[in-house]
Amino acid sequence: MLQFLNKGSTHKANINGKLIHVEADETLLLAALRQNVEIPNICRVGGCGSCKCKLKDGRVQELTESAYLLSEEEIAEGYILACQSRLKSDIEVEMDESAAITSSPVAGRIVKREFLTHDIARIDVQLDQPINYKAGQFAELTLDSVKNAPRSYSFSNAPDNQGLASFTIRRVPSGRFSTYVFDKLVEGEILTVRGPGGDFWLREGGEKVVFIAGGSGLAPILGMLEEMERKGDRRPVTLLFGARTEQDLYELHRLDAYTKNWPGFRFVPILSEDNSNHNWNGLRGLVTDHIRREAAGATQAYLCGPPQMIDAAIKELKENKLAAQGIYADRFVVREVMNTGFYGAVGLPLIERTPATIGDYLKFMMFHLMGVIAVVAYLAGGAWITAGFASLLGFYVLGDMLTGDDTVTPEYRKPWILTVQLWLALPLLLLIGFCFMWTMSTGDPLGLGEFVMGLTSYDVFAAREATSSVHRYFQGLFTMAI
Repeated sequence: MLQFLNKGSTHKANINGKLIHVEADETLLLAALRQNVEIPNICRVGGCGSCKCKLKDGRVQELTESAYLLSEEEIAEGYILACQSRLKSDIEVEMDESAAITSSPVAGRIVKREFLTHDIARIDVQLDQPINYKAGQFAELTLDSVKNAPRSYSFSNAPDNQGLASFTIRRVPSGRFSTYVFDKLVEGEILTVRGPGGDFWLREGGEKVVFIAGGSGLAPILGMLEEMERKGDRRPVTLLFGARTEQDLYELHRLDAYTKNWPGFRFVPILSEDNSNHNWNGLRGLVTDHIRREAAGATQAYLCGPPQMIDAAIKELKENKLAAQGIYADRFVVREVMNTGFYGAVGLPLIERTPATIGDYLKFMMFHLMGVIAVVAYLAGGAWITAGFASLLGFYVLGDMLTGDDTVTPEYRKPWILTVQLWLALPLLLLIGFCFMWTMSTGDPLGLGEFVMGLTSYDVFAAREATSSVHRYFQGLFTMAI
């Protein structure tokens, strides 16, 4: 109803002192980009969290649950996702602009494409002018031949004074950009590159560094290694690279060269699925199975790959006594939403959540409680039905007014309890439906009335007959509400 009333309204947003106008059907992010106000972003669909900003004043409507991407502290401080927020009033937000892409697009031409595996390729782009970036950052690429399909990819080489930039691209099923790069003769194709973006790059230091990569997550790490080599940074390095099979390993010639010429460099490939390859003498299993041993002594860790691998690796590193401030992560995410899919690096820490309390588990029993009230009210008949519906209405309306939105997502360490609650809902729904039909019948289906009278001595038959049409009306509303 609120959305209907607000339809057509326009609000203002103050973003770090810059004023923009936001239409009713626009998110804060889209409105900002339309008016050339840059907000850090990659996915634009609530999947990466890079567009988070702090709501200082005003109200927004969040289109999706943000508690899975924002920490409890951030939610308490008023952080929102710009890509999932529509305005309900004029607002003021504050954000960190350091990771945003603020530069203008630079034109370039693809001068080389090399297939590295069956689903990973590298393209070399000669830019009209060099882009000033740090190895590990990403850029937004737009092919002239594939309009309206910008994609974010990490630079896979160190900054080049001559403007040569490399990008490693994984083929995404139905992905417009990646499919074109793989299936067409793209050498000579014109594109624009906007960058850099992101806060994933190598920090200064002299102690051991561990790099952890999975799949195309090796791309920004290759750029970091190249930059270290150029600068003469020879601190000890261990690179753990996870792949499904030996055929999924790539850029081995570059990594072998580091192994030969870099005394402190150690490359550790790990295969997760190639169990039939008896010629493989390297490690097997998941990357996280070997972190504890291989990361020993490291003071910095750089992780790039699928979110599940990243989160598991962060947990292992922390248990290995590596300080959280020394862990940097880019999640490589693939998502197709309404033909606006993305593939890019996402720099987010693992969210540490407060363990769930008894109250957190019990709140999922509210449906069960109201279901039991409905069954009792139906069989009691008359005014009890209307009273039961009123209690349902009051519970939800007053509950929302007094407690507000539930923005906390705790860590449920006993998920089996939630599973039991879910399965209990099915027989309860069947019971509610049967009791509703019993009150509408003239007989005693399955002997329910006799059973209840024998158990409670309450005359449910008389109560059923005495129930007026008004109470029947509220019974229908009660059933639909449940």
